Amino acid sequence: IIDIIKGLDIKASKNNYVVVNPETDLDEVTELPEVLWTFYQTNKSNGRKASNNNDLNDFTIHELDMIVDGFGEEGTRNNNMSLLVWTLISLGFSKNQLYAVIGLANSHSGLTDSEIEKTVETSWRKWTNGN
Repeated sequence: IIDIIKGLDIKASKNNYVVVNPETDLDEVTELPEVLWTFYQTNKSNGRKASNNNDLNDFTIHELDMIVDGFGEEGTRNNNMSLLVWTLISLGFSKNQLYAVIGLANSHSGLTDSEIEKTVETSWRKWTNGN
Protein backbone atom coordinates (compact mmCIF):
# COMPACT_ATOMS: atom_id res chain seq x y z
CA ILE A 1 0.00 0.00 0.00
CA ILE A 2 1.50 3.34 -0.97
CA ASP A 3 0.69 6.91 0.01
CA ILE A 4 -1.32 6.14 3.16
CA ILE A 5 -0.15 9.60 4.10
CA LYS A 6 2.39 11.69 2.20
CA GLY A 7 5.71 9.87 2.31
CA LEU A 8 4.47 6.69 4.00
CA ASP A 9 4.36 3.37 2.17
CA ILE A 10 3.91 -0.02 3.80
CA LYS A 11 5.75 -2.68 1.83
CA ALA A 12 7.66 -5.87 2.46
CA SER A 13 11.43 -6.10 2.53
CA LYS A 14 14.13 -7.13 4.98
CA ASN A 15 14.22 -3.61 6.46
CA ASN A 16 10.55 -2.55 6.59
CA TYR A 17 7.51 -3.47 8.62
CA VAL A 18 5.00 -5.79 7.05
CA VAL A 19 1.51 -5.12 8.36
CA VAL A 20 -0.50 -8.30 8.93
CA ASN A 21 -3.60 -9.14 10.90
CA PRO A 22 -2.54 -9.38 14.58
CA GLU A 23 -4.47 -12.67 14.87
CA THR A 24 -2.12 -14.30 12.34
CA ASP A 25 -0.01 -17.01 13.98
CA LEU A 26 3.59 -16.16 13.17
CA ASP A 27 6.42 -17.71 15.16
CA GLU A 28 9.45 -15.65 16.18
CA VAL A 29 8.27 -12.42 14.58
CA THR A 30 8.82 -9.06 16.23
CA GLU A 31 5.46 -7.90 17.50
CA LEU A 32 3.97 -4.97 15.68
CA PRO A 33 3.65 -1.96 18.01
CA GLU A 34 -0.01 -1.35 18.84
CA VAL A 35 0.32 2.32 17.88
CA LEU A 36 1.40 1.33 14.35
CA TRP A 37 -1.46 -1.16 14.02
CA THR A 38 -3.95 1.52 15.15
CA PHE A 39 -2.43 4.02 12.73
CA TYR A 40 -2.67 1.53 9.86
CA GLN A 41 -6.28 0.61 10.62
CA THR A 42 -7.24 4.29 10.84
CA ASN A 43 -5.44 5.39 7.67
CA LYS A 44 -5.33 2.42 5.30
CA SER A 45 -8.30 3.69 3.30
CA ASN A 46 -6.23 6.76 2.36
CA GLY A 47 -3.67 4.58 0.57
CA ARG A 48 -3.77 2.86 -2.77
CA LYS A 49 -2.31 -0.38 -4.04
CA ALA A 50 0.94 0.06 -5.93
CA SER A 51 -0.41 -1.80 -8.93
CA ASN A 52 -4.02 -2.23 -9.89
CA ASN A 53 -4.26 -4.50 -12.90
CA ASN A 54 -7.36 -6.68 -12.69
CA ASP A 55 -6.38 -8.66 -15.80
CA LEU A 56 -3.75 -10.62 -13.89
CA ASN A 57 -4.01 -14.17 -12.68
CA ASP A 58 -2.13 -15.66 -9.74
CA PHE A 59 0.73 -16.74 -12.00
CA THR A 60 1.55 -13.31 -13.44
CA ILE A 61 4.15 -10.93 -12.05
CA HIS A 62 2.88 -7.51 -13.13
CA GLU A 63 6.23 -5.92 -12.45
CA LEU A 64 7.83 -7.99 -15.19
CA ASP A 65 5.38 -6.55 -17.72
CA MET A 66 7.04 -3.19 -17.03
CA ILE A 67 10.24 -4.42 -18.64
CA VAL A 68 8.45 -4.55 -21.99
CA ASP A 69 5.79 -1.87 -21.52
CA GLY A 70 7.52 0.72 -19.34
CA PHE A 71 6.52 2.18 -15.98
CA GLY A 72 3.07 3.43 -16.94
CA GLU A 73 1.41 6.81 -16.92
CA GLU A 74 3.07 9.98 -15.69
CA GLY A 75 2.43 10.28 -11.97
CA THR A 76 2.83 6.52 -11.44
CA ARG A 77 6.21 5.91 -13.06
CA ASN A 78 8.46 6.41 -10.01
CA ASN A 79 6.25 4.24 -7.77
CA ASN A 80 6.09 1.53 -10.43
CA MET A 81 9.86 1.69 -10.98
CA SER A 82 10.36 1.27 -7.23
CA LEU A 83 8.02 -1.72 -7.23
CA LEU A 84 10.01 -3.31 -10.07
CA VAL A 85 13.32 -2.60 -8.32
CA TRP A 86 12.14 -4.28 -5.11
CA THR A 87 10.73 -7.24 -7.02
CA LEU A 88 14.03 -7.77 -8.82
CA ILE A 89 16.03 -7.38 -5.60
CA SER A 90 13.84 -9.96 -3.88
CA LEU A 91 14.39 -12.30 -6.84
CA GLY A 92 18.15 -12.08 -6.26
CA PHE A 93 19.22 -9.67 -9.02
CA SER A 94 22.62 -7.99 -8.59
CA LYS A 95 22.92 -4.22 -8.67
CA ASN A 96 24.33 -4.33 -12.22
CA GLN A 97 21.43 -6.53 -13.32
CA LEU A 98 19.00 -4.07 -11.69
CA TYR A 99 20.41 -1.17 -13.68
CA ALA A 100 20.26 -3.18 -16.90
CA VAL A 101 16.63 -4.24 -16.47
CA ILE A 102 15.46 -0.86 -15.16
CA GLY A 103 17.21 0.81 -18.08
CA LEU A 104 15.41 -1.46 -20.51
CA ALA A 105 12.03 -0.73 -18.91
CA ASN A 106 12.83 2.98 -18.83
CA SER A 107 13.41 3.03 -22.59
CA HIS A 108 9.59 3.14 -22.76
CA SER A 109 9.15 5.61 -19.91
CA GLY A 110 11.70 8.45 -20.03
CA LEU A 111 12.64 8.81 -16.37
CA THR A 112 15.92 10.63 -15.77
CA ASP A 113 19.14 8.82 -14.90
CA SER A 114 19.14 10.58 -11.51
CA GLU A 115 15.62 9.27 -10.70
CA ILE A 116 16.72 5.74 -11.54
CA GLU A 117 19.98 6.01 -9.62
CA LYS A 118 18.26 7.41 -6.53
CA THR A 119 15.71 4.58 -6.46
CA VAL A 120 18.17 1.78 -7.17
CA GLU A 121 20.85 3.02 -4.76
CA THR A 122 18.41 3.72 -1.91
CA SER A 123 16.67 0.37 -2.34
CA TRP A 124 19.97 -1.50 -2.59
CA ARG A 125 21.31 0.22 0.54
CA LYS A 126 18.15 -0.73 2.49
CA TRP A 127 18.26 -4.34 1.26
CA THR A 128 21.94 -4.80 2.08
CA ASN A 129 21.85 -2.84 5.35
CA GLY A 130 24.15 -0.21 3.91
CA ASN A 131 26.67 -2.59 2.35
